[in-house]
Amino acid sequence: MDTGVDWHHPDLANNIWNNTDEWIDGVDNDGNGFIDDVRGWDFVDTFIDVWQGEDGTVRDNDPMDFYGHGTHCAGIAGAVGNNSIGICGVTWNCKIMPVRAGFMDTEGTGTLEIDDAAAAIIYAADNGADIISCSWGGHYDSHTIHDAVNYAYQAGVLVVAAAGNEWTDIRTYPAAYDEVIAVAATSSSDYTTFFTNFGEWIELAAPGEDIYSTLPEASYDFASGTSMATPFVAGVAALVWSRFPQMNANQVRQQLRFTSKDLGDVDFDILFGYGRIDAKEAVELVQQESDVAVFEVRIHSPVTLGTTASIDVAVINAGTLTKYGLNMRFLVNGSQVDTETIAMLSEGEVEWVRFLWNTAQCQQGYYNLTAQVLPLNGENRTTNNSLSKTVFVRQPRTISVPWDKETIQQAIDNATEGDTIVVYTEFSVETLYLYKDGIKLIGSSTVVDGNTWLDVLRVCANNVEIRGFSFRNSKKIATRYPPFSGILLYYCNNVNISDVEVANSRVGIFVYCSNNVTLRNTHMVGNIFNFGIDGIELSNFMHDIDESNMIEEETFHYLKNKRNVTFSSMRGCVVLVNSTNVTFGNCELTENYGGITCAYSTNIEVFNSHFSKNQIGIWIRSCSLVTVQYAELLENNVGIHVENSSSITLKNNIVSGKVISGAGIWFQTSSQCKAESNSIRSSRFDFYLLYSSENNITCNGISESGSNGLCLQNSDNNVICGNQFFNHTSSVAGQGVALNISKSFGNRIYHNSFIDNTQTAVSFDSVNVFDDGYPAGGNYWSDYAGEDVYCGVFQNETGRDGIGDVPYVIDASNMDHYPLIYPCFGVKFELEKLNIVERTQRIQCVIESPLFYMFSINSSQVFIDQPIQVFPESLVFGDYNNNTVPDVLACFPMVGIADFAMTQIEDNAECFRFFRGFALRITVMVCVVLGNSASQAEEEITVVSDVSSVPN
Repeated sequence: MDTGVDWHHPDLANNIWNNTDEWIDGVDNDGNGFIDDVRGWDFVDTFIDVWQGEDGTVRDNDPMDFYGHGTHCAGIAGAVGNNSIGICGVTWNCKIMPVRAGFMDTEGTGTLEIDDAAAAIIYAADNGADIISCSWGGHYDSHTIHDAVNYAYQAGVLVVAAAGNEWTDIRTYPAAYDEVIAVAATSSSDYTTFFTNFGEWIELAAPGEDIYSTLPEASYDFASGTSMATPFVAGVAALVWSRFPQMNANQVRQQLRFTSKDLGDVDFDILFGYGRIDAKEAVELVQQESDVAVFEVRIHSPVTLGTTASIDVAVINAGTLTKYGLNMRFLVNGSQVDTETIAMLSEGEVEWVRFLWNTAQCQQGYYNLTAQVLPLNGENRTTNNSLSKTVFVRQPRTISVPWDKETIQQAIDNATEGDTIVVYTEFSVETLYLYKDGIKLIGSSTVVDGNTWLDVLRVCANNVEIRGFSFRNSKKIATRYPPFSGILLYYCNNVNISDVEVANSRVGIFVYCSNNVTLRNTHMVGNIFNFGIDGIELSNFMHDIDESNMIEEETFHYLKNKRNVTFSSMRGCVVLVNSTNVTFGNCELTENYGGITCAYSTNIEVFNSHFSKNQIGIWIRSCSLVTVQYAELLENNVGIHVENSSSITLKNNIVSGKVISGAGIWFQTSSQCKAESNSIRSSRFDFYLLYSSENNITCNGISESGSNGLCLQNSDNNVICGNQFFNHTSSVAGQGVALNISKSFGNRIYHNSFIDNTQTAVSFDSVNVFDDGYPAGGNYWSDYAGEDVYCGVFQNETGRDGIGDVPYVIDASNMDHYPLIYPCFGVKFELEKLNIVERTQRIQCVIESPLFYMFSINSSQVFIDQPIQVFPESLVFGDYNNNTVPDVLACFPMVGIADFAMTQIEDNAECFRFFRGFALRITVMVCVVLGNSASQAEEEITVVSDVSSVPN
C-alpha cells in the first residue's frame, strides 16, 4: 500500500494480483463496491496540486505508480524470480496487490492523505490481502488510520510498517500501533543505519541501505530508508506463510521474532527490536504441536522510583494444539515477584497478563525484567518460553535554570521523562523546542523572547505541563503552516498550560493535530491572530479550555457538546465543537486565526455579527446545516471558509477582504451548500470553489477582486445563477478575471451579469453550460459585440427577443448560446409575512433589497397577485435593516383581499360551526419587477387572517 505499482514492469507483471471475480465491463461483478478493480485500486483524490502528469483527482481502477516509491518497495518484496532479468524479490512467486494511496506533490515530495490511506487498508483487507506493507508514516496518531489498521488486524491480516528515517525515538504511525510490526533499518554490515528511527516501539529490523530494486518504466535503482526495510519483512512473512499456510498472522509474527538475529541487547533493544530478520531460519523452523511462547513484554520506561509499575505480558500458542493450565512467572533480576495462570490457550491465540512491581524498596538503576511461561508436557522448544527487557528505575529530578543549566533549552535537552524544569531566570532570549514526554516546565513569571526567529515555544510531546511564562515575539511572516506562534502545540497529547501570557506573535497559541489540551488562565494579547486551532478529526478539537482564558480583554469561549442554546454578544474568540442547535447573534470577533471556528456540528446559526482582521472570519469544518446571515466580514484573509461540509447556507452577508491575498468565500471539498444575496468584494479571490460540487451560488454581488471574481477549480455540477460580476479590473494579484474555471465540468452558469471586467471569463480543461436554453437565455456580457435583430431558437426569425443573435464564445468547448442584451439581475428580495388583523387595516410588506443592489425599483410594478391583483396604496423607500441599502415598504389595501377571504368562509359552513372568529390561510404572490432589467423577482408567501368577530 504505497504510491501505486508500475504493474507493466517486466520484473513485476507476472506477480501482479489478478481479481479473478472481476472483469473490465463497467460493472461491479464481484459486488465489492469497486468497478473493474481487476488489479487493485487507486484511492488518491487530493485537492493538493500534484506533480505534472500525476493522477491526483479521481479514484479509479488504475493503481499505476507515477512517483516510483511503491514500485521500488514492490520489487523488494516480490519481484519475479528466475526470469533472467533484473532482480528477484524476497518472495518471488507471491502476488502483489497494488493499492495506491500516495502521490507526488509539486515539490517532488511523496505525500499521503489519511482518508485515502485508511480506505486503502480496508480495501486490501476486504479483498484477500494476507500482508499489508506500509512504507510510509507520520508522527500523528490518527484514530482513522488506527481504526483501519485494527480492522485489518481483526480480519487476520499481518500489517508491516516503516519506523521512519529521522534518527529519533519519537513514535511514527502506523508503525507504532500494537497491531503493526514496526521495522527499523540495518546496514550491509548489520549495524544500525545513521537514519533509522528507534525506540521501545521497534519490533524488527531489516536491510535498508542502498537497496537495488525496480522503478517505473522498466528501470532499476538504489534507494535507502526504512521504506526499503519494510518490504523485506513483508517478503519474509510471505515466505513463512507460504511454507506454513496453517499459521495465523500472530504465529507468523512470532516466527519472525523468534528466528531473527539478535544484534543488540539480549532479547530486545531499542535499535533492532527483537532482531534483524533471518529468512532462512524463519522458513526452516518447523511448527510444533506443543509450543507456547512469551510474545511480548510491555512496560513504560523509565520507571519512577517508589511507584508500582504495571508490566503487560503477552503469551502466544505458537503450536498446533490447544493448551490448558499455563503457569507464568515474573522475575526482577532473577528473583520471582509475581505469578499468574492462564486456564486455556487455543492454537494461534494471544493472551495478555498483567504483573505488578512495587519499586518502593528499589535503588536508582537498571533492572532486568523477565516473563516466563513454564514448559508444558511434550514441549521440546523452550528457548522462547521467556522474554527479558531492561528498564531504568530513577528518581525524578528537578533541573534549575540558570544554576543547573544555563538556558531553558539546555535543561530540556538534559531532562528525561518525569523531570521538572524550574526556571528562575526573569528574561531569556531563545526559542524553545519541547520534544520529550512527561516533562514539567515551570517558570517564575519568566519572559521568553523569541526575537522573531521561529515559534517561541514549540511542543511536540505528550503528558507535559507548562506554567508561569510570558512567551513573546515569534516570527511573524506568513511563510509556514501551521503558522509561527508564541506557543505551537504540534501533534501532542495531554498538554496542560496555565498561568501563561502570549504576546506580539503571529499567532498567540496554535493547537495543531493535538488531543486533550488543557488551557487555564492564559492571556493572549497583541498578536496578529490570538488563537488558532486545526486538526484532521474530531479528537483534535475536543480540548479542555475554560473561560479563565482571555483574548485581549475578552473571554475566550471554547464550547463543546452544546445542545439547544443561544449565545449573544460574544467577544474575544469562539470555537464550537460537536454541538447541535446552537445560535450566535450580535457577536464581534476579531484578530484570531478563526473568528468563530465551527467544527463537527450541525444545525448552527450565526446572524447579525461582525468579524474583522482574522485569518478566517468564520471557519466551518466538517459541519452540516449551518446558516450564516446578515454578518459583516471585513479585512479577514478569508471571510468564510466552508470545508468538508454540506448543506451550509450563506445569505445576506457583507464580505470585504484583501485584494492581495485570500478569499472572500471559500468552499473546499463541500457540497449542497447555498450562497445567496451576499455582497462579496475586494479579495484576491472573491469566491473560490475547490473540489466542491452540487452547490448553488445565486444572486450575489461579486466585485472588485484582486485577481478573480469567482474561481472554480476541480468543482463540478454547481449552479451559478443570477449573480452580478462587476469591476474585476485590478492587476494587484492577477489580471482581473470575473470568472476563472479550471478542470471543472457540468456547472450551469446562467442569468449572471458580467459588467466592466478586464477579462470576463477564462476556462481551462473544462466543459460547462452557459445558458438556460431558449427563451430563458444565458448571461449578460458587457463586452458582447453582437446585436439583437432576430429571435427564435436558432435566432433566424424576424423580431427582437433580448437575446444576442450569435453566441458569446469563451473557448472552443464553452459558449453562451443565448447571451442577453440587457443586464439580468437575478435579485431575491426578503419578504416579511403578511398578517391581516382587521378589515379596515392595510397589509404592510417590507421588500428587502440585496446587499449589493444599486439599481432603482419601478414602484408601479410592486403588486400582490393570486387569486386577485392588488397594487400598493403607497411605497416608502428607506433602510429598514441598517445595511445602507435602500429597501421598500409597500402598503396594500385590505378591501380586495378581505372580500376574497369572506367569500372563502361563506363557501365553507364548517368554519362557522367551530370558530367564533376564523383563521384562514390563503396564498398570495408578492412580485417585484426591476425597472431597467429583463427579469423579475418574486416570492410566494402565506397570509394568515385573524378576525375577532364575523357577521351573524
